[in-house]
Amino acid sequence: MHIEGRIVGSYDENRLTRALDDIPQLAETVPGLQDLTISEDRVEAKMVVPLPFMQLKSRISGTITRHASGIQLTVKGRPETLAGLFECQVAIDQIVEEVLQGFQYQLDIKTSGRLASLGEAMLGNVSRKQAQLFEDNLRRLLDQENGHA
Repeated sequence: MHIEGRIVGSYDENRLTRALDDIPQLAETVPGLQDLTISEDRVEAKMVVPLPFMQLKSRISGTITRHASGIQLTVKGRPETLAGLFECQVAIDQIVEEVLQGFQYQLDIKTSGRLASLGEAMLGNVSRKQAQLFEDNLRRLLDQENGHA
């Protein structure tokens, strides 16, 4: 499953760089992320995702890779209540377009086991809603720092 999004505005380039450098603050924009632990380039957390008939609770662990224009987060998770695994790659890149600046992100999710049997349509719908919440939260964070809140 692949999801993309963009957040653009009249943001200060230094502010965007600071947002990518502050992983704990950036993590606060991810819906359902709890009990975050960061050490060097590793991240561990609990993730709670609402599904139509239950909450999917998972333990996740992964790596953070920094590159010239952004970060990439690769996480693997195991749900507590369903058999199966998921792997997720999130790339967040800083963009500059004439007077507008911001972020673009790409989210790729692979599932297996009972988790995959929930169906692409339902998981896709939930994933798109979660991505929209992330986008809204990140936009709100950038707007507060930019004095627009």
